[in-house]
This record gives sequence, C-alpha cells and structure tokens, in this order.
Amino acid sequence: MGLALDPNFEKSHYLYLYYTYSDFTGLYNRVARFTESNDTVSSEKILIDKIPANTYHDGGRIKFGPVAALVLAVAISSIVIFFAKNERLIPR
Repeated sequence: MGLALDPNFEKSHYLYLYYTYSDFTGLYNRVARFTESNDTVSSEKILIDKIPANTYHDGGRIKFGPVAALVLAVAISSIVIFFAKNERLIPR
C-alpha cells in the first residue's frame, strides 16, 4: 500500500513498506523495514504487525514527516511513530 525511503537513504539503505498479507487467522497490514543492497531488497524487520485489514476497502499511507518521523495513516485513524537514533520505534 505504500513505500517510504529513509530520509538518510543514501547512508542507511533503509526503506519502509506498508503492505497487506494474510495468514491462517485473517487479513492484516504490516509495516516493515527492508535494507537495499546492490539493487536488491532484503532483511525484513517487522515494525508494526497485525493491523486489521479489509478485503474490499483497505487503505493507508506511509511517509516521513517533520523531524524524520515515520508517519502511518490507517483508514480514519493514524498512528505516529518516531525513528529514534538508537533505531527503536517510539509510539506516540
């Protein structure tokens, strides 16, 4: 559903994906960080998981906002998370 490049992508090679997946219990959305190397994406690190999804109308947006904050908008609500220097996500 969305992709956001790390503001420091040239050094970090991180990209963030917001996507839908299914497992044996249902349909969900997930935010994950991947690492780019030699034009290949690998090393998935799941940051937020099991966000409820919908079969027919499933939307959202991911982008970097002020102060390098990774912002995720989900349906009519939003979750704001900040990428800290120690690589931890801090919910707000």
